[in-house]
Amino acid sequence: MSFVERLVVRPVFWVILLACLFSYPIIHAVRAKLPPKLPVLGAFPEFKLASEHDQPLDSVGSRGVALLVNFFDDTCEADCKAAFANLQKIQHRGRNLGPALHEISFSTGSQTTAELLAMSHELRASPRMWSFANGAPAGFEAALTHAAQGNALVGLTEGRVLVLVDGQMRIRKVYDLAQEGVVDDVLYDLGLFFNR
Repeated sequence: MSFVERLVVRPVFWVILLACLFSYPIIHAVRAKLPPKLPVLGAFPEFKLASEHDQPLDSVGSRGVALLVNFFDDTCEADCKAAFANLQKIQHRGRNLGPALHEISFSTGSQTTAELLAMSHELRASPRMWSFANGAPAGFEAALTHAAQGNALVGLTEGRVLVLVDGQMRIRKVYDLAQEGVVDDVLYDLGLFFNR
């Protein structure tokens, strides 16, 4: 019997081999460095409005839920359509997050509740995941300008600016929905956000 044959028939060899094989991924996972946490950029203003279904939509009921918030008015056309297309993608790809994530589109224009309801049907917005609010929180422009840290917020009321708000109503990140790859960026940040 050769040395290799004697080694292979011993149970100790297999125990050591399996321990080495299974310990590598565990050690690699433990040593991996996570990206930094998303910074707190400011407080999102309190709100108490009605949704497109005439249900109350307020900041108190939204506590404990991550929010993706954008603003639009009744004059935006192309920018709103592109922004809403990206929000549809986020809704679809984030559907497994369940009640932990909710999208709110605040209307800063003069849309009626019936118009918002028709818009939600047209966009196939899930009532569980995406609401349209008739009105916007007081002081939202000042809060978002502060959160953007001096950067210009192009397209704020055209649906282009998307804001990630945590369960404690703190602004964590501001996105431009017209930017290439924004859906992947949002979902990546949400994955980090929920898995910490």
